[in-house]
Amino acid sequence: MLKAALVVEDQKGIEAFRILQETTGLEIIGLVDLSGNPSWVTEEERQKYYITTDLTKVAGLPGLSTIVVVSNNHQVEERLKPLLKPNLELVTIPDQGFLMTLLSSGKQLIEARLLKGELWTILNSVQDPVEVVDAQGVIKYVNPAFTRVSGIPVSKRVNQNIFEVSPYGALAQSLILQKPVVGYRTYVGGSNAEVVSNASPIIVDGEIKGAVVVFQLVNDILKLMDQLNHSNAVIENLYAQIDQIASSRWNFDDLVGKSKIFLSMVEVARKASRSEVTVFLIGEVGTGKGVFAQAIHNYSPRRGRPLIRVDCSSIPEAVQEVELFGCEKGALTGVVQTRLGKIELAQEGTLYLKGATSLSSYVQGKLAKAWQDGEFYRIGGEEPIKIDLRLIASSRFDPKVALRKGHLHEELYQCLNAAEVYLCPLNKRMEDLPLLADHFIK
Repeated sequence: MLKAALVVEDQKGIEAFRILQETTGLEIIGLVDLSGNPSWVTEEERQKYYITTDLTKVAGLPGLSTIVVVSNNHQVEERLKPLLKPNLELVTIPDQGFLMTLLSSGKQLIEARLLKGELWTILNSVQDPVEVVDAQGVIKYVNPAFTRVSGIPVSKRVNQNIFEVSPYGALAQSLILQKPVVGYRTYVGGSNAEVVSNASPIIVDGEIKGAVVVFQLVNDILKLMDQLNHSNAVIENLYAQIDQIASSRWNFDDLVGKSKIFLSMVEVARKASRSEVTVFLIGEVGTGKGVFAQAIHNYSPRRGRPLIRVDCSSIPEAVQEVELFGCEKGALTGVVQTRLGKIELAQEGTLYLKGATSLSSYVQGKLAKAWQDGEFYRIGGEEPIKIDLRLIASSRFDPKVALRKGHLHEELYQCLNAAEVYLCPLNKRMEDLPLLADHFIK
């Protein structure tokens, strides 16, 4: 319901007052009779409305949104303008043919005012500064973000002329040029805020009714650009790391050998690769554990996804947890951005832990728990991340010996021993030597 005050001075104004009392969507709360003799007002109306002959008192009525002046006297409008506050609108209706005008446009006036109220609510919630002027450049509205960015109070900006306070800004230029002004870098008139502005004229039925500008602080834009550049650098670095650790080119058909023990190893690995079970590759240095890991991945249902290799022996114990599980921004000293761990990078693919027994007992235990739970948390994280990957691990130590010496966590071993593949050294399959020699010579 719109609350309005009516300013009248003759019989036409009285007619308007009677009609507006019955208008749906409009509540009359005040009346100013400029004739100085409101004797025509009934006692009931005196009880219901604020009645005065002083024009200066009406603008302060609580909740007032519109002052309707029914008069041909332009001095009335000029006297009221200095009293207007933000969101208080002045409507002047000539008293000639008032009834016809009211009947034809009263409903549209109310609907437009309601729509304007909704629009102001939306603009007040926008985080970017917004400023609106009429066709003469008089500032009609600024949103709270404008004051926050510029430091200029609404009362010091509204009803000022844009050509006086910011003659070289995008808003003034848009009015002058009668076209949009985009990416205009300047200062907000009356402040030290450097901004990039986008302004556009408001055109109704081919006629310019005003203009609107939206702007952002240059510092905010520069910060966003810095963050974007930093993110791009991180992404490029991440891709480089993935390329280094995720290449997978070996297949079972590439493996060279014909000895029974070799063919047996390949068959066990091939069978294991067809399922989703974890695989534990055990063998001395140089037995091809990494090659077999690639072949298993490339023969598995996950072959189209990345194979992430982690050389556990090369990771200092202090950062093993971060490398595997990742870390949220600020969770640890020096971590200025969220870091993805190798487990997360291997999602939907295969994670290969080379030298898994080199991981600390704590990290092995945490890895086992994550595998059993089917989810894990980044360091400092609160949201669980589901695990969806194939796990392959390798070690040069016999598992039973590693368990006895404390190099292998019991729970992690229970996760890894679904399929164990023992790789024999070359000195135990000498008949493969000629084939290997010929292969490498070629």
